[in-house]
Amino acid sequence: MPRLEEVEQGLLESHHTITKHATSIWTDFKDFLNRGNVVSLAIGIIMGAQFNNIISSLTDDIIMPPVGLVTGNNFKNLFVIIRAGSTLNATYETVDQARDDGAVTFNYGRFIQTIINFFFIAFALFWIVKVTQRFQRKSLKATSAKCPYCLSNVAKGAKKCPACTSWIDGRDGETAAPLSPDESEDNDDN
Repeated sequence: MPRLEEVEQGLLESHHTITKHATSIWTDFKDFLNRGNVVSLAIGIIMGAQFNNIISSLTDDIIMPPVGLVTGNNFKNLFVIIRAGSTLNATYETVDQARDDGAVTFNYGRFIQTIINFFFIAFALFWIVKVTQRFQRKSLKATSAKCPYCLSNVAKGAKKCPACTSWIDGRDGETAAPLSPDESEDNDDN
């Protein structure tokens, strides 16, 4: 039978091991949270949700009411009854009325409106990316040059081209030329 001192020593070693692992896990978790990409991702998710709310409001409150005038109905209330509710021969004005009565509905109007929301979000994101790329091109022009040998982009102060390994700091008689606006736009499309 183990002695009391041996049991205490074993418990003490187990405690130190558990504490060491817990501290290591906590340190790793803090390092993970302190990385910039985690915070950026969280901000991006929050901004994306708010952007979705703005686009949904644009389509629901601004665009779809005139479309509803043309179709003669609110788009969200275009539906087909699959199974009638508890009230016999009931006619429902809205999807909510049908659901409250227990009817099963096929809500094609809401589906169409969701597709329209998607296209507006995609269109808005397209323009956001396009404007962002325009700003990035301006910064690329300021920090890039073109290798005289392989015509790839290199940093303005580079001594060697990373693509073809040619000296471009004047040792061979030629230096890298600054990018013209047309060249930087061509390279951004690749």
